[in-house]
Amino acid sequence: MGEKPIYEIYVYSQEWTLDEAGFFEYGNSERVGFYYEKETAIRAVEENWCDLQDHYAHAAMIKEVVPGLYPCVTPSKCQYYVWNSQKEKFEKAKVPEAEWWVG
Repeated sequence: MGEKPIYEIYVYSQEWTLDEAGFFEYGNSERVGFYYEKETAIRAVEENWCDLQDHYAHAAMIKEVVPGLYPCVTPSKCQYYVWNSQKEKFEKAKVPEAEWWVG
C-alpha cells in the first residue's frame, strides 16, 4: 500500500469506439513503455516522442497503474488521446462512455 504508481503508455491502431453490445473496439494495441512521473508520460505522448504515432497509432492512452497483480484501471486513472493528422500531434480526447466502465 502507498507504493508509487507507474504511468504506462499504450498506442492503438484506431480511435476507440463502442460496438453494438457497448464494448470497446480499438483495433490492435501495444504497450510502448512507462514512466514513473505522470508529467513525463504526458510529455512523451503530447510531443510524440520516438515517433509514437509512426503512421500506425490513431489513439494513445496513459494508464496510472499501482503495483500488484491484476490492478484495476478506471477511467479516472487514464488519459486518452487521438491523433490529429493536420496538426501532427496527439490531442487529449474523451473515451466513449461505456456503462460498464465507470470510475
